[in-house]
Amino acid sequence: MPALKLLEQHADRIDKLVLFYPAIYPTATYDKHYVTEVPAVLRPPFAYRQNDTIGLLEKFTGKLLVIKGQYDGLDPSEFGKPPGTAAGQVEIDGHTSYSPIPKEVIDMVMNAVPNDRRALLEVAGCDHAMSQWMRNHPREADKLVEQVVDFLRS
Repeated sequence: MPALKLLEQHADRIDKLVLFYPAIYPTATYDKHYVTEVPAVLRPPFAYRQNDTIGLLEKFTGKLLVIKGQYDGLDPSEFGKPPGTAAGQVEIDGHTSYSPIPKEVIDMVMNAVPNDRRALLEVAGCDHAMSQWMRNHPREADKLVEQVVDFLRS
């Protein structure tokens, strides 16, 4: 979210943007305390649609790289959750995964930038806890970092 808000003042100076498991927050969260007030604003289905950041991304003329875990941004309906929400904590193949980013949020971010200027890296076996995954998978993490560097140099 903070990276997307940078586009508000600096879009003309940003050629490439890398977003890790991007979240989109409703504008109503901006003046709220993150721990005590933001969760209530995020709770209603599709609350993230009331944002001012997707419009910023649609005007962005640079390249976008979105990085997300395989088990984040999951379709909530596949896990018995209502549309417009996140899948949350789910059981997949005997493992618990955490998917707090709604699938539609990832779709909105990706669809805001034309195909020829966007890329998605999906990290196999990873959920929202990417930093923990990187610590536990240093070789794969190094490869991921190399892909980010390649994107930034392209």
